[in-house]
Amino acid sequence: MPSDPEFEASLHRIRFAARHARAALDALNFAAASGYELRQLGLKPVGEQVEGWLGIEASPDSAAERLADRLAALAGVNWVHVEHLWGRG
Repeated sequence: MPSDPEFEASLHRIRFAARHARAALDALNFAAASGYELRQLGLKPVGEQVEGWLGIEASPDSAAERLADRLAALAGVNWVHVEHLWGRG
C-alpha cells in the first residue's frame, strides 16, 4: 500500500450477480440510497443471471465492505465482490 498521504483507498468497485433483472435493479437502487457517492453503474445479462457493478467513493474501506454485505443479503443476489482501487483522491 502506498504510504504517500495523497493516496487514499477511497474508490471501490462492487460487483454482484443476481438471479434476475428485478433483483439486480433492487441492488442498484439500494446502493443509490446508501448515501455514498456513486461513480459508475452497470448491468448486463449473463445467461439466466444479471451481473452488475457500481463504483463508489467511501472511506474507510470497511464502509464499502459493509455496503457489499448489505447487498449480498438482498433477495435474489447470488454473490458480491469488492475491489478496493488505489489512486489520487
